[in-house]
Amino acid sequence: MAEILESYRLPLDTTAFLKDKILPKCAIEDSIAGQIRLLLLTSFDECSFDPEFGCEIWEHEFEHSQISKIWIDRMSLQMTTLLQKYEQRLMNIVIKAQITEKEFKSDNTNQSTVRLQKCLTINLNANLTSTNEPFYFKDSIFISPFSTD
Repeated sequence: MAEILESYRLPLDTTAFLKDKILPKCAIEDSIAGQIRLLLLTSFDECSFDPEFGCEIWEHEFEHSQISKIWIDRMSLQMTTLLQKYEQRLMNIVIKAQITEKEFKSDNTNQSTVRLQKCLTINLNANLTSTNEPFYFKDSIFISPFSTD
């Protein structure tokens, strides 16, 4: 029997369910992307049902030290381990992470301020467990805010 490749759309629309008795669905790729984003944006101990659910990134959010290749490789390995545990709809997971700095300018009445933020970009290649089809995911999150003038 073939697996249905769709999931319930989050957040759940309970008003629509009470009215129509149907919950909107989305493609499995969208559901997986949402789960990956949730893992990336959640810190440890944030979810009471599972204190290990989340990502180590937020343990180092405000560190101003140089982010090294070792740290980036550790984040990639940790994300791979997390996805193997929490996203079993994927297999053959390969993650590449990259840190860049983005510059933001803001003009106040008296002075101009330049803000730099580190941006972590995650590129993920995998296969869907159910069909072996390729799955691609790319997302960027800003970490370690600081400013200069």
